[in-house]
Amino acid sequence: MTGDLPDITLDISDFKLEELMKLILSIPFPEGRPKPADDAPKEVKFTSRPASSRPAAASLPPEEAVESDLEYYSADEEMGSSVDPARRKKKPAAKEMTVAHTRSDVQIKFELQKIAVNLSQRKDGLDSPLMAVGIQSLGVGLDVRPMDMSIETSLGSISVEHKQFKTLGGKELFLVSTPAFNEEKGRLLTFALKKVHRICEYYCVRHSEAILNLTEFADNLVASLKVDKKEEETEEAETVDEGYSSEDDKKPVVPRRKRKPTEEVDIQLDAKLDEISLFVCSNTQAITDVKVTGLEAGVTVQKDKTAVSACLQAITVTDPTEGAVHPRILSTIDPEVFKMKLTLYNQATEGASYSDMEVVDIRVGLTLGCIRVVFLNKFVAAILSFVEPFSRAKAKAAEAGASAAQSAKTAAADLQSKASRVALDVTLKAPLIVVPRSSTADRGLVANLGELTVKNHFTIASGTEGKQVPAVLDNMDVCLSSIQLSRAIIEKEETTADVLLLEPMQLQAGLVRNMAPWFHGVPAIAVSGKMETIRVAISTDDFGIIMAIINENIAEGDVQKAPVEEEKVEEEAIAKPEKSPSKETKADKKDEEAKEETSEVWVQVQAGFEVGEIGVALYTGKVHLENKTGRQVRRQEKKLGSFQVITIAGSATINSDSSILATAKLADVVLSDHRPDRGGGITKMVYCRDSEDGSPCDMVSVKFEQNAKQDKIIEANLQNLHACICTEFLMSAANIFTKGMAESAKTAPEKPARISTQPKAVPATTGQTSSSQPASAPPVEAPPQQGSVSIKAAIKRPEIILVADSSSKDTNALVLQFEADVSLNQSENSLEIQGGLNALRINACPYLEDKRKGSINKVLVPCNVGFNLSNPDKKGMKISATIPEIVLNISPPTVMVLSAAAQNLTPPPDEDEEEVAPLPPDLWSIKDLASCNFWFLREDVLLIKGL
Repeated sequence: MTGDLPDITLDISDFKLEELMKLILSIPFPEGRPKPADDAPKEVKFTSRPASSRPAAASLPPEEAVESDLEYYSADEEMGSSVDPARRKKKPAAKEMTVAHTRSDVQIKFELQKIAVNLSQRKDGLDSPLMAVGIQSLGVGLDVRPMDMSIETSLGSISVEHKQFKTLGGKELFLVSTPAFNEEKGRLLTFALKKVHRICEYYCVRHSEAILNLTEFADNLVASLKVDKKEEETEEAETVDEGYSSEDDKKPVVPRRKRKPTEEVDIQLDAKLDEISLFVCSNTQAITDVKVTGLEAGVTVQKDKTAVSACLQAITVTDPTEGAVHPRILSTIDPEVFKMKLTLYNQATEGASYSDMEVVDIRVGLTLGCIRVVFLNKFVAAILSFVEPFSRAKAKAAEAGASAAQSAKTAAADLQSKASRVALDVTLKAPLIVVPRSSTADRGLVANLGELTVKNHFTIASGTEGKQVPAVLDNMDVCLSSIQLSRAIIEKEETTADVLLLEPMQLQAGLVRNMAPWFHGVPAIAVSGKMETIRVAISTDDFGIIMAIINENIAEGDVQKAPVEEEKVEEEAIAKPEKSPSKETKADKKDEEAKEETSEVWVQVQAGFEVGEIGVALYTGKVHLENKTGRQVRRQEKKLGSFQVITIAGSATINSDSSILATAKLADVVLSDHRPDRGGGITKMVYCRDSEDGSPCDMVSVKFEQNAKQDKIIEANLQNLHACICTEFLMSAANIFTKGMAESAKTAPEKPARISTQPKAVPATTGQTSSSQPASAPPVEAPPQQGSVSIKAAIKRPEIILVADSSSKDTNALVLQFEADVSLNQSENSLEIQGGLNALRINACPYLEDKRKGSINKVLVPCNVGFNLSNPDKKGMKISATIPEIVLNISPPTVMVLSAAAQNLTPPPDEDEEEVAPLPPDLWSIKDLASCNFWFLREDVLLIKGL
């Protein structure tokens, strides 16, 4: 059966459409019948029937007669069982069966050549065209055969035209448009469904007979060799009435064996999207063009598993602005954007398979390719301004996002409660982010966020190996490598020359998850992380490009926005009153605390991290990238100084009773002077001295402790700090940043003055109040503090030195030494702070400790300073400070050191930053003089004119 409808055109206005909807809604519909009462389930009785009463195969429908397995030889009959020969039937020949199963019983094809819907809008009694929707070549096909059924739906092309607006070029505005339909190029959309009958002679009879025959042969062969093997578990099958009159007529029962998973597919769904494009524009400008290419997805459902796969080849977001320096905002570098494969296994870890660590419930494989992203605040602002008028759509999107987040949270909680085993094999190439100085500049920062790999494996917890249900641990390894940041010149979407700001770094993390809630020998979650080295290098032009991005790129999106008339949506905000803790609630909390004290306490979360070194190097001068290619290396003779933080480590433990123990330490902080003329001078400005007994110690240590009653104790110690204050070095370091800010300010465009579009506030007259002014709400009482807080901080053996000249160690200095301690105790009704400086003194002496003996002049005689603040029972603040006496001695060495330090406070003069050009690699190669532009080969024009 075939059908063809050439053309359908429908013209309708909004007025007619409204009248039609009113007519449809006015039609009364009959009320639904009441639901009948649920009848009691009837008991089904099974009785044996005589063989003569069994229905014959000929009386069955044609399809059931073909599918019946009693019409042919079965596997049991071939193994020697006695079956009535009268019930056997000769199989049809293979050729006859092939013709019968490929013949179409029903074939239908219907196609609409063209459908056009023209929608008009009535204004002032006249209908003006509003929108035109066109669909070309909409077809449906059905093909039914004895063993399968095929349904196919196709769409040639579709277009949606807005009649009241035009494009920027004055052409028709198509909100949706697709390539014109052409039989050679194919159709826009094709949907095909194919259903295959599960029982088929080709598969069920021929193949099953061969497989069962080979299985019986193998079993007999193994039994004859008397090989010892374990007994296989058999499933007890229920007795089913097969219609036999006696037990003798029944077939011999063959015990079923547990079969391996088959490759039989129940449902297979494949989808493919070649390309989809989204063009965003307004009445004044074209904003962006988004193209998604090569999206493929597939779902395969089998008895034992379900597999889901997806792949995206390319995604491109372009800036259609004419003459744009960075036309492609988002582009794909690798051949594929992402490739995902998800496999869900049914009942894989149940029974004896639970102890097999290679068996999982879910297997996830994900590969994400590298994407290049150009950040232009001007482009982002244009997108946001386009979306801003759609307030209702934004509210719906926010609601959908909140719903999706809640669903994801619920799914994650269910997955955690079920302790499903999820095998991960994830490789993510982080985006390559380009941040230009401005939308018209070819210089900027390039951030390569590296590559992230996530893999895991499962193990059995120690001590539970012999149990019937052992405790399983999920061990996850995470590695983030090759993170780097550079300043570069970008031409034609390629980096021509760059210099590193952040050298490649690597982060490794491990996570162990206890999947057995009943086992407390291992923490529920244990996290560990380690980062070897972080090295940062920065100079004047590097800091200048950072400030220029803030002043230019970020400022480009900060434009004056026109007032937008938004649709006012009235929202009823119901303020939920905060529940004050009642007496019953407090009593319940006390009971819970008592239970927690008596119950067992175990570790819920355990975390630890370590950073080997963080180094920042400062360079003077500039690293020019113009007329250069590749990665440039900084010159070490331009190195001003370096700041190093050595060995940062921390650990934390959270127990089941909400108690916390966390510690952190900092081994050393080093500030060094690397100027080339400081070989014999003071080079280490800040470092950690050895302890009094000569052993190394940590400079900073912090400890946080919280018990089950929410009482908190914080202890912090700083010890053995040596700080040398050299004003000349500090001013040189500060000059790098001040010059960079000055250079970025020169090229920054002037920001236009903003004109406020909000109406000015009119002061209310006496006796009148503004209706829009909200009523003053009563003050909300702060919730009562849980537990007490105790903080203790101490500074031990610091040494702060002010030197007159850092170029030589044999110089005079002022040395400040003291010890300090501060303590804070806060409870629900009281606050107390105590602190003080002990043995505060300043000495004028040589810088070297070996030469200080007998050469120390006391500038500040040692003294003590005490401080006390208390608020007992919140009855008033009491503050007291104690300073017994202060004695200052001013001597010529003291004045000399202070005057020398004051002279160095002026910034150093600008040095000639012209870099020496490197030697060309082809210096000694043979060259053609005609192509060379040497200065000594040029003609002196002035001398020739003089002659």
